[in-house]
Amino acid sequence: RLRQGWRDVSVTAHAGKAGVGQGSGGARLRVTASRHGARLAVEGGALTPELGGRVFVRVATVDGRPAPAGVPVKLVGPRVGEVEGQTDESGVAALDVSLRDPAEDDRCGGEAATAARVFVAGAQTADSYCLAVDPDAAARVHATPAHPTAGQEIQVEVARTRAARGLPIVLTALRRVGDRLEAVGVAVLEGRQDAATITLPEDAIGEVLLRARPLVGRSLQEARGALTSLYVEPGPGLALEARARGELDAVRADLSATGEPASLLALAVPLGQAGSLEQQTAGLVAGPFGRLPESPTDALYAALLAERTPMDVAAPVVLRGRDLEPQPEPTNPTRLGLLRDPWRASSRFVEGRLALVFRAIEARVDQAVPEELDEVAVEERGRFRFNRQLLASLASGSLGSEGATGLGGEPLTIERLEGLDRAFDYDHVARRITRKRLFKVLLALRSFVQQSALDLAWTRPGDPTLWLERLRNRGVPGLGSLQPRELVDGWGRPFQLRETARARFSRVQPVAGYELVSAGPDGRYGNGDDLVDPTARVLPAGSLYAEAVGEDALVARLQGVELGRATLAMAAGAFSAPQPRIAPPPDDGPRQTNLGTLPPLFEPPDFPLAIRRPTEPADARLVRAEPGSVRLEVDREPRTWRFFAVGFTARGRAARARGGARAGAPVLSDLALPSRLRVGERLTFPLHLTNVTEEAAQYAFAVEAEGVEVALDGSELSLPAGESRSVAVTLTGTTPGRHPVQVGLAQGEQVVREVRRRVAVDRGLHPIRRRVAGLVGEEGWEVDFPLPEDAEGAQARVVLVAPTALAADPDFHALREDDPALVAWFETLVGRRPAESLRAALLRQQDPGGAVRGEEAALSTAAAIVAWSAALDDEGRPDAEAQAARARAVRRLGALGAFRDSDGRAGRLRMQAAVVGALATSGLGSLDVDPARHADPVVRTLRGWLPQLRRALRDVPGEPTLLARAAGALLLADPRDGHGRAMLAEALEQVGEDGLVKLGETRRGVGERVTATLALAVAAHQARDGEAARRLLGAAAAHTPSIARQGGEPAFWWFAAGAYGALGGAAPERVRFEADGEEQEIALEDGRAFAPFAIEPGETVTLEAASLEGERAPVLVRFEAVFGRRFAARRDAPFRLELEGDVGGVGRLAALELRVSATTAVDDGVLDLQLPGGVEAENALLRSLEANAMVRSAEARNPGFVRLRLAPFSAEQSAPVPVPLHWQASGTVTGLGVVAYPEADPDQMTVLAPREWNVP
Repeated sequence: RLRQGWRDVSVTAHAGKAGVGQGSGGARLRVTASRHGARLAVEGGALTPELGGRVFVRVATVDGRPAPAGVPVKLVGPRVGEVEGQTDESGVAALDVSLRDPAEDDRCGGEAATAARVFVAGAQTADSYCLAVDPDAAARVHATPAHPTAGQEIQVEVARTRAARGLPIVLTALRRVGDRLEAVGVAVLEGRQDAATITLPEDAIGEVLLRARPLVGRSLQEARGALTSLYVEPGPGLALEARARGELDAVRADLSATGEPASLLALAVPLGQAGSLEQQTAGLVAGPFGRLPESPTDALYAALLAERTPMDVAAPVVLRGRDLEPQPEPTNPTRLGLLRDPWRASSRFVEGRLALVFRAIEARVDQAVPEELDEVAVEERGRFRFNRQLLASLASGSLGSEGATGLGGEPLTIERLEGLDRAFDYDHVARRITRKRLFKVLLALRSFVQQSALDLAWTRPGDPTLWLERLRNRGVPGLGSLQPRELVDGWGRPFQLRETARARFSRVQPVAGYELVSAGPDGRYGNGDDLVDPTARVLPAGSLYAEAVGEDALVARLQGVELGRATLAMAAGAFSAPQPRIAPPPDDGPRQTNLGTLPPLFEPPDFPLAIRRPTEPADARLVRAEPGSVRLEVDREPRTWRFFAVGFTARGRAARARGGARAGAPVLSDLALPSRLRVGERLTFPLHLTNVTEEAAQYAFAVEAEGVEVALDGSELSLPAGESRSVAVTLTGTTPGRHPVQVGLAQGEQVVREVRRRVAVDRGLHPIRRRVAGLVGEEGWEVDFPLPEDAEGAQARVVLVAPTALAADPDFHALREDDPALVAWFETLVGRRPAESLRAALLRQQDPGGAVRGEEAALSTAAAIVAWSAALDDEGRPDAEAQAARARAVRRLGALGAFRDSDGRAGRLRMQAAVVGALATSGLGSLDVDPARHADPVVRTLRGWLPQLRRALRDVPGEPTLLARAAGALLLADPRDGHGRAMLAEALEQVGEDGLVKLGETRRGVGERVTATLALAVAAHQARDGEAARRLLGAAAAHTPSIARQGGEPAFWWFAAGAYGALGGAAPERVRFEADGEEQEIALEDGRAFAPFAIEPGETVTLEAASLEGERAPVLVRFEAVFGRRFAARRDAPFRLELEGDVGGVGRLAALELRVSATTAVDDGVLDLQLPGGVEAENALLRSLEANAMVRSAEARNPGFVRLRLAPFSAEQSAPVPVPLHWQASGTVTGLGVVAYPEADPDQMTVLAPREWNVP
C-alpha cells in the first residue's frame, strides 16, 4: 500500500496452443498515491530578501507527462506567504514571490534558505522544500526568450536593491564550455536603465549564462549580483510528422516537415529491436533537456535552465549597505569564467603534481638500489648523477593523470627538475632513502640485540660487525620485514657497524661501543658526509624539493618522538606519510537539488498485440528521404515494424517523427531447409503455417528445385482464420553439387511466402587431402605420387612458395584470422606493409588488458609488438592506433604465462625462446653496452630471460629439442653467444637419419621434432653454418602441412627461417615442373604459383621440379591432391572407436555417445565426425562438444563434418564424447562415420563406418 509517490509493477501472461507452441508477454502498471508530482526551481539560483524572485513549478501527471494548462498551483511558506498560479501548456507555473522577514518556525533557517510547500489542484505534493536565499545579492536579472536562436534579440530586465540603486550594471554573457565558463560578450546598463535589448554573438551557441553585477566605487569593482540562463540554438527549428502503413514487402510512410530539412533519414526497425534506437533518436532530438512535449513553452525552458543556474559566488566584493567586503577567490575560477590565479596554481603544482613526481622518483630509486642501480644512476668521476631516462621507466599511474608535466603542460625531464631546484640531485634522493633504511636497520638491530640478550659486552659471541647479515628478512614493527636490499645505502654500499669510542648518534645505540654508519656520497667512512643520524635533516630548508616532499614535517615528526626503549617502535610511522593527492576542487556554485521529483514517463505499448518473431531476425532498413511518400523494402515475414524519420537543418537542428505498422505476408511459415543432402537420401521436413489474419485463406504451393526432388502432401491448402496447419515436405538428393531449392506459398497469382536455400548434395564420401612437400633448388626434386584406386573426384595441383612469401601459402590462410600477429610479424620483417584487413584483424585480437590472442598469447603478443612498432599510416607517419596498442602489449608482455606443456619448465623455456626470437630485431646482444636502454620494458623483460635460456645447457642437457630452441633464440639475440653455440653443437649431434632432431628423455611427438629442427636451422644460419641449415630445413619442409595445421610455435619458427634468411634470399622467378614426362615452366607471381596436373585413381605419377635460375634461394614445392573415399572400417591408428545411444527424433536431441580409446600415447589426436543429413553443425553443437575435457577444439568442415582436436591421450586411456545431435528431419539416413588419426600422421586412420539411422 502506497501513502505517497508511485511504484511500477510488471504483469506477465503465458499462453500456449497445441501444434503451434507457447509464448509469453508482459505489461507494466503504475500504482500511485497522488495525481500529480511537482519540482521547483528558482531563477538565478536563489531568492533575494529585498527583491524576491521567480519560482518555477513544473507539474506532471502520474504517467510522467506535463500537466495540462490551467491546473491550479499554490506555493506556501513562512517567508513567501501564499502565492497562486496556473500551469501553462507545458505544465509550468511561474510564480513571482517576495520575501518577508525570517520567521522563527522556518524549518530551513530562514536566513540562507526558507521553507516552502507546494499544492497542486488542492493537494500537497510532498513535504516542504528549502528554497535558497542569497542575502548578499544586489541585483536580479531576467531574460526572454529563454530559448532563442542565434542572432535573435533578447530582452533583459534588471532590478537593483536599495544599496545598488543608481549604480551601473555590467551584463556579461558566459558560454558553458565543458566544466568551465567562457565570456563571449559584455554590455553596461546606466544607473537609471532597468531594461535593454541585446544580441549575442553568432558563436554563442548552447548554454549561456547572463550575469548582472553592480559596478561600485571609483575602481568600478563588480559586486555580487545574479545570473540567469539561456539556451541558444544555432538556427530555426524543425518539426516532422509521419503516418506509416504496411504492405506485403514494404513499409510506406507519408512524411511532412515544418521548417527546412537539409537531410532526412527514414528507418524501419523490427519492433523488438527498436528500444536502443528509440533512446538514441530521442536523445539526438532532445539535446540537453531530455524528452520534451511536442510544443514546449518558453517557461519550460526557463524552468529547466534555472535548475542548472548557480548563485553568483565568484564576485570579488559584496555590497553590504555602503560597505564593500572583499571575497576570497573560488577554488576553481575557470569554471566560473575567471582567469586562473597564478600564485594559487603554483602552490597546487608544488604540493600536488611536483610532489607526485618527486615521490615516484624516490620510490623507483628505492626499488632499484642496489640490484638495478645502473638503471637509475650513472657514476662519473666517483659521484653519482641521475640516469637521464629515469622518468621514462617510472611505473604507469605513479605520476597521476597529468603525468610528468610542468605548470604549463610541457613535459618534465630530469634536467628540468634539476633546474627547478639545485637541491634535487641524486645525492639528496639517496640521502633520504639512506635515512629511512638506516632507521629501519637500527630498529631491527636493536630488536635482535634485545631478543638475543646481547646487551652486555661479555655476552657477545664473536665479532658484532658481522651481525648485520643476520638481520635479513627480520620483522620490524610498523615497517614490515627488513629486505636484503635495505642493508645497503642509497649509493649501493653496505651499512657498517663500526667500533667507536664515542658514537656520533647516541640517542639509539643498540650495541655499546659501536655505531651504524653509511659512508655517504664519497664512499669513505669516517669523514663529514657519513650518515649516522636517522632523524637529521637532509634537504635544505625552504627548497622546492623539501617543500614538495614534506621534509620539514617529517623531520619534526622524527625529532618529536622520544627515542627511548619504550617508544622507539612508535617512530616507525613517521616514514609512512601519505602520498600527495591532487584532489578535485569543490563545486563553487552548487546546483539546485532536492526540490521535488517528477514521475518518470510511463508509456503504454503502441502495439500491444504486435507480431514478434524473435527466432526470425531481420535487419533495419535505412534510406535517404524527402518530404512526401517514402517506401522501405522489408522481408515478407509478418511482423510489426517501428518507423523513424530523423531530419537535420543546415545549422544542426534535429527533429524526429515516429510511427509503426504491421507488414509482410498474412501467414506465418516455419520451414528449415537443410544445407546438405546425401545422394538418394529421402528426408521429410515439417512446414508449419499459421494464418495471422481474421479471414480464411486458400493457398497453393509453388516449388522450384534443381538436383533435388521436392514432394509435398497435396498442392493446395485451406487455412482458417487464426488457425495453424502442418505440411510434410520431402527432399531427395539426386545430383551432386550445390543446387537452389525454393518452396513458396501462393495466393492467386502472387507468391506471398517463400523459403529459399542452396542445398549441397554429396555422395557421403570421406574428404581426404594428400600432400608431399620439399625444398627445390637448382638440383631439382623428384617424387612418386600415388592415388588410391577407390579415390573419387580427384583434383591435383602443384604449389610453389618463395621464402619471402611463406605467409601467403594457402595452407596458412586460417592463420590470418586465428593468429594474425604471426602473419603481420613475418610481413613486417620481409619488408612488406601488412594489408589493411590484416591490420584490422590484429587490432581485434588484442584484449583490453593488452595481450594478443593466438595459439600462444605470449608469442602472439611479442609478434604484434614488432608489427605495430613499424606500422605507418597512409601518410607515412607512425600509426597512432597501432602505437597505442603496442604500448598496451608492452606493459602486458612480461606477465604472460608459459606455453601449454605437461612439463611446466619446458613450456616456459619454449615461450622464452620464441618470444626472444620474435623480438630479436632489437639487437638484444648489446644489452650490457648501453645500460640506458634498460628503461625499455621489453628489453628489461628479455634481459632477465637470456640468462635463463643460457642455463638450459645445464638444466635440460638430455633434451635436444629444448636445446635447439634455446640455441635459436640466443644466437638470434647475439650470434657470438657462447652458450648458444655450445647448444647448437650439442643439438646437431642429436639429428636423426630422417634429418630431424631426436627426442630426448621426456619429449614426444613428431611435431616436437619438427619445431626443434626449424629452430636449430635458424641457429645454424646465425652461426654461419649454411650447409647444416639447408639440411635441417630440407628435412623440416616435408612436414609443412602439419606446421600449418598446428600454427603457433611451429609456424613461428618456419616463418623465422624465411624472415631471418635461413631459407636464403631472392627466390627464382621460374621453376620447371614435370609430371610423367610432361614438362611445363611455371612463373612465380608475388612469390607463389599454382599449376594443376592430371592423375587417375590407382595411378602413381612421377613428379619433378627444379629451379631454372641458379644461385637462388630454394622454393617450397608441394604436390597435393584432394579426393573422396567411401568409408570403410579400418584400424591403422592407435585409436579404438565405439558409438552407441538413443537416436532421438525430429525436434529432439539424440543421446549418442562416442567412446574414444587410445592404444598408445597420442598427443595430437584428431577426430572427423560425419554429420548425417538433417543435422547442422550449429554453434550449440560445437559448444557442447568443446565442453568435453578431452576436446581442445571443434570446428565445422565441409561437406558436413565436425573436426575435433583432442587433448593428449595416454596409453590405454578411454574417454566418452557425448554427441547431442538435433534432428530437423525424419527418415532413414546414413551417417555418423568417424575417422580418428594423429595429426602428425594423417594416413594412419581408424575408421568407424557410417550406419543407417531411422529418425522418427
